[in-house]
Amino acid sequence: GHPMNLWDDYYSTKDNYAAFNKRGEVISAAKALIGHNRAATLGSVTVDNAHPFRFDHIYGSHNGTLLTTYGLEGDNEFDVDSKCLYKHVSIHGLDSAWETMCGAAALTFWDNKTETVNLIRNEERPLWIATNKKGDVLFWASEPWMIQIAAKSNRIEINAPSEIPTDTLHSYKPTATKFEEVEKRALKKSDTGMTSYGMVGPASRTYRRNTNTGTTSTTASIKKED
Repeated sequence: GHPMNLWDDYYSTKDNYAAFNKRGEVISAAKALIGHNRAATLGSVTVDNAHPFRFDHIYGSHNGTLLTTYGLEGDNEFDVDSKCLYKHVSIHGLDSAWETMCGAAALTFWDNKTETVNLIRNEERPLWIATNKKGDVLFWASEPWMIQIAAKSNRIEINAPSEIPTDTLHSYKPTATKFEEVEKRALKKSDTGMTSYGMVGPASRTYRRNTNTGTTSTTASIKKED
């Protein structure tokens, strides 16, 4: 819904409880806050098509545009590529979705089963993280200056932002007092070799595949840092 639903005023309803008071202070017990601000690309501009999306235990936002939704759940159901992507994640898991999808993606999502915040991107979209000086809050955004401006305006001292590596899942488990990284591993990416005239939505079933320019990927295990 509307971003103002997060504030403690008449916009708040039983389905959209307030996260902030009128001064912008957090008043809810939320462990994680995920927002998404972007110009519409695919699909109609409606509340239902606004990020984040929820499918079962997955709540997520997607920065980027897929070339096709072929092979993803909801291909014939949704006109928004991100919905197909997150429905697939909720049913088949992130590994399957990441290997199936084709296009630009930076994903930030909450998994209600594992109670983790999950971040991943491919080479076509940026994604940066930073911690506060105390090390008990994690911030993320598409660009480092977004984190820096937000932190400075709220008088929060942060460590220097860093960009997460491509095709690598970062999972964090937050509590009421801190967060910890519980998983960090490489994912296999799609090697479909899609051409640049891919399509999204029901018509994407007729996509073409260029087998002469297919790409390959190499996966490697990444040890969790102590």
